[in-house]
Order: sequence, then C-alpha cells, then structure tokens
Amino acid sequence: MNRKEIAVLLLVFLVIYYFGRNTMEDASNARGEGMVRIYDGEYDVVWGAVLSVVQSSQLSLVSADQETGEILAKRGLKWNSASSGEYVAVFVEPLQDNERTRVEVISKKVLKTNLFAPKWDEKLIESLDHIFESH
Repeated sequence: MNRKEIAVLLLVFLVIYYFGRNTMEDASNARGEGMVRIYDGEYDVVWGAVLSVVQSSQLSLVSADQETGEILAKRGLKWNSASSGEYVAVFVEPLQDNERTRVEVISKKVLKTNLFAPKWDEKLIESLDHIFESH
C-alpha cells in the first residue's frame, strides 16, 4: 500500500469518526424516540429497579437524578468485542394514577457505523420485563 492509499484510508476513517459519532447529549436529547414500557408499580419501586438493572449491566453509571427521572450510562470502547462504545439514557416517569410507571430507554452507538454494538435498550427492557413479570 502506498502513501497515497494510506492517506485516503486515514481521511475516510477520520470522516467516519467525526461525522458518524453520537454523544451522551444525543442520547439524552432523543427522549421520545426510545423503547418504552409501562410497568405496574409506583415510581420509587420502578426507579429502584431501573437503577439496579443499569448498575448490574456492563454499563458505567454517569448520572442518576431521581427527581427528574433521568439515568445516563455509557460503555466505553471494548477491544475484545464488537463495541466501539455506547451511550444510554433512561427516562422514568410516574403516570397519573401513580400505580404505574413509564420507562423509556434510548441507546446510541458512539460510532453510528458500528453495526455490531449491543442494543442496550432491548437488553435493559428485557431485564426489567423479567423483574416486573415475576411480581
């Protein structure tokens, strides 16, 4: 491979890296676009379950604000897997009857071009479904 080909490949990589990226802010701002479930249970109970599921996953907790109902988490680059990193936002909100709670999970790949990144929205919702179906 000559220098010109290497330069072109490097340029293509840089374009993909800089223009094909998501940020934590992208995940947080995507509210209304995620996977949603409504669970039987008061807000505090569901909040605790959601926080526990996030903390027991392979995600690193970035922030958790029970007052606003927002949980942010991330997973960094993993060389031994197909992951180039993911950002996850979870929104928990009580419904009017206060006996049910809405949970929305949004998962954004750091590199939009990564086709093999885990789908954290599906993984977290599946774990929550299991918890609330067994009660």
